[in-house]
Amino acid sequence: MRLKLVFLFSIILLGLPCVPQNALGQSEVTFTALPDAPSPCFGGNRANGINPRGDIVGRCLDSIGPRSWILAKGSNTPVLIDFSNAPFTPTFGSTTRAINSRGDIVGRYFDASQHSHGYLLSGGVFNSIDAPFTGTTDTDARGINNAGTIVGQYDIPTNIPGVGTLALPNGFMRDAAGNFTQIHFPNSVATVVRGINDSGDVVGGYLVITNGSPLTIAVHAFLLSKGVYSSFDVPGATGTIANGVNEQGEIAGTYTTAPVTIGSLLSDNLNNARGYVRGVDGVTFTLIDFTGALATDCRGGFNPRGDFVGAYLDSGSNEHGFVAHE
Repeated sequence: MRLKLVFLFSIILLGLPCVPQNALGQSEVTFTALPDAPSPCFGGNRANGINPRGDIVGRCLDSIGPRSWILAKGSNTPVLIDFSNAPFTPTFGSTTRAINSRGDIVGRYFDASQHSHGYLLSGGVFNSIDAPFTGTTDTDARGINNAGTIVGQYDIPTNIPGVGTLALPNGFMRDAAGNFTQIHFPNSVATVVRGINDSGDVVGGYLVITNGSPLTIAVHAFLLSKGVYSSFDVPGATGTIANGVNEQGEIAGTYTTAPVTIGSLLSDNLNNARGYVRGVDGVTFTLIDFTGALATDCRGGFNPRGDFVGAYLDSGSNEHGFVAHE
């Protein structure tokens, strides 16, 4: 599958012994392992979203690409989502990103040309979602709240001096009536949007590139609340992304202390990433790191009870999903 700049840190976990690192803050976290998805999936299990009821959505991998699944509250086995009645064909796979209290699901699918489109599954009916902005090549629906507002990102060709033209992401918001609004962190080269709560607060990340030899690249998390953008970073991190926000204002996401390069932003890889939860005070961080894991990610899906989901990369480079509670 072709690579495109979808914005770094997509990471993975499960319920092995985990060590919340409290040097920067807050309460401990308890983890529950999630079962891997059934055949034809053979690996790459990720949990991406959770609703207040406790239903979880995610994706696994088969020989074609990603496959969407849902794990209903109380169930022991993820169920693959059936796209046979959809008005589109996920030729190269699909991914579930988020689920709200009504059970509405959003995600993305890949067509026969390997371009991605967002999708909404509501009341058993599928709808394709494409950002209507000039130059859009791919769309990814990443979050949905109980009002039916959907957030995500779309790729457009962007010229980077000294580098060339790259497909870089920008954010969008789509209300329940289908109206789109662009989300772009001021003065950034690219913006990704990962989550939204019922108050309309939006979180994600943005990329800044400073010309020079070499180029200076920085990735920061952001919160958009009541029309005001604020930026933040995990202390000591070289790059931070926010993936989910709940009604209390807690934010879950991913950070890295490795050097950040344009290459590190390619695809949804797990390398060199760790998870965090930012407290309601906006300054306290709990660092989440599974013992022995090569990488750890708090994917978001942060619900009002403080539950969030994610994944980790084990020592054999296999991905596994988890659900956690503060």
